[in-house]
Amino acid sequence: MKRTDDETALRSVSSRSMGYCRDRRLATIVGSVLLAYWGTLGYGVVGLPAVIGLELTLFRRALGVAMLTFVPGVLIYASIGSRSRSSGVFLSYVVGLSLVALSLLGVVVSVAYRPLGIEAPLSLYPLSITLTIAVLLTLSVVILTNRPAPSLAFSPGMDGRHRRITLLLLALPAFAILAAHLLNRYDLTVQMYVLLLVVAGAAVLVVRSVPTDLYPISVYTLGLSVLLHRNLVTDFVIGSDIQETYFVAELIAQAGYWTPALGDGSTLAALPMVTVVPAIYTVIADVPLALVYKLVYSFVFALTPVTMFYAFRQLFSDREALLGSLFFLFYFVTFNGVPGKQRIAELFVVLIVLVVVQRDWKNRRAAAMIALLGIGAILSHYTVSYVFGSSAVAAWLILSAYDYSTDDRSPRFAEGVYALGSLCVATAWYSLASTRLFGTLSGLPVLLLEQIRSVLTGQLLHRTGAQEAQMRTSATDLVNFSLHAALVVLMATGLAYLVYTIVRRERSYERAAYAALATPLFGFLGASFFLSGNLGVDRTYQIVLVFLAPLMPVGYRVVQRITSGWTGVELREWTSLSVVLAVLLLFNTGVLYNATGAPVSSDITLDADAHSQAYSNAEVVGGRWLVEHTAENTTVYTDLYTNELFRSIAPAGYTETNVTLFKYDWIPYLRFGSGYVYLRNNSVRETITDRSTEFQYVSESERLFLNRRAHKIYDNRDATIFRYTGSKLVVYDPDSNASDTNTRNEPSDRGDSLTRVGHPRADIR
Repeated sequence: MKRTDDETALRSVSSRSMGYCRDRRLATIVGSVLLAYWGTLGYGVVGLPAVIGLELTLFRRALGVAMLTFVPGVLIYASIGSRSRSSGVFLSYVVGLSLVALSLLGVVVSVAYRPLGIEAPLSLYPLSITLTIAVLLTLSVVILTNRPAPSLAFSPGMDGRHRRITLLLLALPAFAILAAHLLNRYDLTVQMYVLLLVVAGAAVLVVRSVPTDLYPISVYTLGLSVLLHRNLVTDFVIGSDIQETYFVAELIAQAGYWTPALGDGSTLAALPMVTVVPAIYTVIADVPLALVYKLVYSFVFALTPVTMFYAFRQLFSDREALLGSLFFLFYFVTFNGVPGKQRIAELFVVLIVLVVVQRDWKNRRAAAMIALLGIGAILSHYTVSYVFGSSAVAAWLILSAYDYSTDDRSPRFAEGVYALGSLCVATAWYSLASTRLFGTLSGLPVLLLEQIRSVLTGQLLHRTGAQEAQMRTSATDLVNFSLHAALVVLMATGLAYLVYTIVRRERSYERAAYAALATPLFGFLGASFFLSGNLGVDRTYQIVLVFLAPLMPVGYRVVQRITSGWTGVELREWTSLSVVLAVLLLFNTGVLYNATGAPVSSDITLDADAHSQAYSNAEVVGGRWLVEHTAENTTVYTDLYTNELFRSIAPAGYTETNVTLFKYDWIPYLRFGSGYVYLRNNSVRETITDRSTEFQYVSESERLFLNRRAHKIYDNRDATIFRYTGSKLVVYDPDSNASDTNTRNEPSDRGDSLTRVGHPRADIR
């Protein structure tokens, strides 16, 4: 007995000693990072030579990004007392918690410091001091509360085969960066085709041949390659909503504070995760804001499919979790543009799922993690928060009814508190942070009722699944649409099978919870076939895929077993599906469209002269020159895609510049009045043959007409600006015999109000 007690005491002392060593190591690492960072801030004062100064600037950027991305998360993770045996899971949690900490820090110091006389609390030195104090306080909590510091040791050594596979996988993102550079510098596209074919082939090989312990790094490198190959085209941010997000983040970085009154209560004021946090990165690490979105947020968002794999391998097989992650990754909305509010919010959603499936989430540590990650989702995107919050309420009711029907009276108090609490917290925050957003959300039920009424009268709503199905005319479009439809059917089959096994045979708490949450989300996806809300079917599909995607391989396995039983023909269980997903990627990246002679004209990665939501520095400079050299109430006429650029230069609600289109889908010919015409050279086509997209481009004859009727005041090769001072509305009618006398003083069919139009519909491939 004495010996046993001695052994227990020895183990206890040994455990405390190891914890103490880890605490010392953690304190040493964090202290060294802080000292190095403050050292980089002081190099300019010393007056070092230019070369050394440049090297220290690069070092500050790398160190600053690493410090912001990992240090706060590591300390919060340790202070909660959580542990993970997987380095990938640990990394995902750390990055997510760091972003939550930065967003909360930015909001709190902006609110607390300004009344104290610090007018720019998010400027360099006030923010650096505050961040340093916060890090040291959190580190003190970890040490003083004897929380076990997380082990920073990663996976053990790999054998030769593992190392070769890992090196090949790591080469893919480097190849993507090189491909984008060659496109930007030399207008070459052949390397893009090679990259995408290699990624598609690699996905098949990963499913077939790569060991399961390399699945996470495989998913991450494939995802990062697909993200970077598109996001690094041009030096500016790419996409629609990200343009205004960029403007707000730049405004915060320049002003040095955040406020709910930002942009007259702009909806983006309520989303500091995608506005305040990038501003903090650019202030602390001196990284250009566009690079924060294009690089840092791409590296962060690439963790989402990896986290999906970690979460869903707890419920399904490794292969099913892998294929579900690739399905989510290869859908074009996932990588089409710089990661913004929707996609960053999805990372927090899947991190919450990971917490729930890994352990009993009624545990205090897990509850703290869920609360923090839930705040991260709320501070990232309102739609994602409400979609998953309302689905969680529905799942709670479903589970409660199921328990009652099976005479299981186990209380589900914690689930109900989280589900209802998340909606209450989201509503409270949005009402405080953005009056405009709260008004929009309040009006959403009325909008949906109006849309339901329209559907019942036989109308086809814009951006719904029904409209997308009707628009499919070419053979390539039909094949692509049929492929997506088949994958949705497989998801439905997987959900049905899962529900059947739970009801009839299996009483797994985790699977029951998953099925209960998947059911309302699938209903949400089905409703998007008829109703668009404020999302559209494409974005709705991508949001629910973060949770429903693993059901697709489950459904495929069910169908494979049924067909093999009926026909006696056995397909290779996963190879066929991996090939289907590779084909899906080639469709969504435009490779198969080009191969069939029907290229997507706005595909920026396969066409160096594409007219899309990707803007060169010269185009941005031209837009800013126009706004800076004209009066505030200036009217600017431009095309559909360039209209989005001005959301990063002069967005509605922040400036008095009026931006309107000189072409509409219902008026596909050039028209403009007194003001300025901004023309991207990439929007000009020699001839326009496709009448369905005619309003997106400018013909050469229309440009010649502009040269005759308006005065050219600016030209930097990429962008041209014209000024027109006449009092009448000028309309170019190509069917008129008098090409130079098409000057009319008449209102348009829908009025001449010079207001910004809605976002252009994304290309649905």
